[in-house]
Amino acid sequence: LEFRRVLFRSVVYDTDALIRAAYGPGGELSRLIAEAFGPQVLREDGSADRAKIAAIVFSDPKALETINSIIHPWVRDRWHELLEADAANGAQVGVIEGALYVGKSAGFDQLWVTFVDRATALDRAVQRGGLTREQAEARMAAQLDPAEHAARADVVVDTSGTRDEVRQRVRDLW
Repeated sequence: LEFRRVLFRSVVYDTDALIRAAYGPGGELSRLIAEAFGPQVLREDGSADRAKIAAIVFSDPKALETINSIIHPWVRDRWHELLEADAANGAQVGVIEGALYVGKSAGFDQLWVTFVDRATALDRAVQRGGLTREQAEARMAAQLDPAEHAARADVVVDTSGTRDEVRQRVRDLW
């Protein structure tokens, strides 16, 4: 599973793909989450059952805290390991693409946040994420408010409109 792309002297990391790989059979996150929630959150092949995990954590605030205390530090550590390795190989810019972040306090130079109105975000979660409207609303309710994200950002990218429009906005901001 590819979780990074090298573009010129920069590297782009796909956090979702990185997590998916670690949720795979024998993956480190599969093991850590099974230790916290029990073996019932694993499939027969040893991979994490994301649907079961989501049902648990998005219905119980304590469970959400628990999983966040596992995933967030793990992701942050992987980001730094990857950035350091690629910098040693000549990469000058590292871009981390993902919903989880810890901001500049984790040693990053800038935080860019994408932003779209709540109604559009819900529609996209239902259309692209295969979620029911209720599931999408529960996930959004468990996440940091988009306005709070934007307030922490160095750069805010408006993602309303078409993909081509958003790509052009990013190019302009870059």
